[in-house]
Amino acid sequence: MPIEFAVQPAQPEENCIFTFQKPIIAYTLGISGFQMSYPGGYDHWVQSFIIKPLPNQVLTAGPNGYNLSVQFQMILQDADGHSIDVSDSVLWPVCIAITGSSDPNTLMSVANGVASGSYQNVTLPHQRSGYSICTSFQSGVNLTFSSGGDHQVLEASAGCGLTYNENAGQVTANAGLHDGIGNNVQVATVDVGYIASSYATSPVGHAVVSGQTYDPVSATIPQLTSISQAIVLIQSWNVQFHSARNVRGVSVGPWRPPPQNRW
Repeated sequence: MPIEFAVQPAQPEENCIFTFQKPIIAYTLGISGFQMSYPGGYDHWVQSFIIKPLPNQVLTAGPNGYNLSVQFQMILQDADGHSIDVSDSVLWPVCIAITGSSDPNTLMSVANGVASGSYQNVTLPHQRSGYSICTSFQSGVNLTFSSGGDHQVLEASAGCGLTYNENAGQVTANAGLHDGIGNNVQVATVDVGYIASSYATSPVGHAVVSGQTYDPVSATIPQLTSISQAIVLIQSWNVQFHSARNVRGVSVGPWRPPPQNRW
């Protein structure tokens, strides 16, 4: 039961094709980073901020393995017709897949549209002596003022989690965007990718970095003695201005510090 992963940058509405070396048995989606901007370098209010994998992902046989084609929606807009600058916006989605042969002891999937403060029930592999890995990460987020137009931004955040009782799991979400004077988005959901394995030894090495800032940090993978490949998956993020203000763009991820005047 090999586990493969692939990272493929994509712009808004662009098909993202992940290629694997063996047939895909199961897969999950995550996000390593994203950058979204309004055009022309101008600041605007925010009505909707959305990153979302669209349904109907397609599995196909490719010349060098097997492919998964996914289209990601990216929306940054206000109520006056200003919307995302496609040429200056990019997403780094990640696909992790079980390939070659099925494995009842490892499960991965995506829970879509988990409302902030709520949960979605999922079934996990039957435990033996516990889970060697049981974790979640973001594959999408929707923060939208569905009524009352748009607003300036003081703070925005999104996060997810995975808890369990035996093999009954609950994927949780916490997300929001507000302007500091009582106006909060009416829609706040998170799409959550997750992995759980009941093997005594985890099929993948993993570590959690908390409180990441602009500065680089070292991360030790305790399950591994050496590392040949590594990916970063966003589990939660929080951005905040000193006071409510207009937004020029949004950057979240480990690849570089956000430009000035971004969240």
